[in-house]
Amino acid sequence: MGDATRAQDVLAEAGLPPREMPKNYTFDKVREIPGALAGAGAEDLRAAAAAARALALRGPPGAAIFVKHHLSGAHEAEVDRVGEGEEGASFGVLVYPEGEVVVAAEHLPAGIDAGTRLRYDPAAGRYEK
Repeated sequence: MGDATRAQDVLAEAGLPPREMPKNYTFDKVREIPGALAGAGAEDLRAAAAAARALALRGPPGAAIFVKHHLSGAHEAEVDRVGEGEEGASFGVLVYPEGEVVVAAEHLPAGIDAGTRLRYDPAAGRYEK
């Protein structure tokens, strides 16, 4: 089994993303991420996937992007917008080079708005101003 396939399997075990992905633009972008994770160990991947679940990330593309950056260590992302979903839950949309990551607002610092730069600390498992 190749490293990229192993990475995809570990993420699928965690539900990030689903094992069976439809052929479309969104999931094609998700398929690109495991190749970037090929050098990561299974335990590191599981820890990164657990961190993604703990932050209540929305959508497989955002979860895959987050896992990639979590494995790289502490990093920054910019808030694109903060809003409320159809179901009434508040969220923040963070911009990463690969795309957007939607994070439940309760896992973001208070008082953020568009343009705020946040730093994610993997050891703490949270975003900070």
